[in-house]
Parts: sequence; structure tokens; C-alpha cells
Amino acid sequence: MTTTATSTGSGAGAEWLLNGTTASWVVDDVMARMLAQEEVVRVVVPVLFTVIAVLGFVGNLSVIIVVVANLQMHSTTNTLIISLAVADLLFIVICVPFTAVSYAITVWPFGTAWCMVSKHISRHRFLEYIQSQNPGIIRG
Repeated sequence: MTTTATSTGSGAGAEWLLNGTTASWVVDDVMARMLAQEEVVRVVVPVLFTVIAVLGFVGNLSVIIVVVANLQMHSTTNTLIISLAVADLLFIVICVPFTAVSYAITVWPFGTAWCMVSKHISRHRFLEYIQSQNPGIIRG
């Protein structure tokens, strides 16, 4: 059995003939699925980011309060833990809400300057994470 495909035109309105039947419905179905997935992402990702932001804020703030409030916990190691908690809090407050909004809407309403700041902090935090997992991999 052989399958032949020929085009009846070019561009967005082109229809393909497969064994004499029009297959443009396949393209319409794929586009409908892509649009449905985009709508799911627009809702699910901001909700997940909100949950992560709330849990991260409460958790990191709790760490800071516990370590600062207990004199027995004042050590070099816990100072590092506090600095990481502060960095996470700043990331959660500065980057996560704006990234969630960028998934929910198709435009960036916060201006070019804030876009650059948010992306820089996100990139810096990612590189910081990589460095903490693999010491010596990023230098400079």
C-alpha cells in the first residue's frame, strides 16, 4: 500500500490530499491542541508559582527567625544558612511573582528595566545554585 500526498496550494490555507482525501483537519486539530495546552500553562504555571512563592517565603522566613532567635544556633554554618535563606527570599519576592505574571499574560507590563533586573537576578540565582551543587565549575 502506498500513500501519496500532494498540496493544493501554499501558505496557511493549503490543504494536503492523502490518497484523495483532504487532511487539513489534522492541522486544525494540532493547532487546537496547542492552543488548549497554552491555556493550561497560562493557568497552571502561575498557580504553581504562587504555591512555591508562599511556601518558600514562609519556610525561609521561619529559618531566619529560628536561627536569629536562638543564641545556641549562632554559628558559622548557620550564618551561611541565613544568607542562603535571605537570597531565596529576595529571589521569591523579586522574580517569582513577575515570572508567574509573564506566564499568565502574553506581554511584559513591567517595563524594559524591570525585565532586565528580573532576568539578571534569575540568571544569577541559577548560576549560584549550579555553583553550590558543583563547586569550582563556574569561575569569575
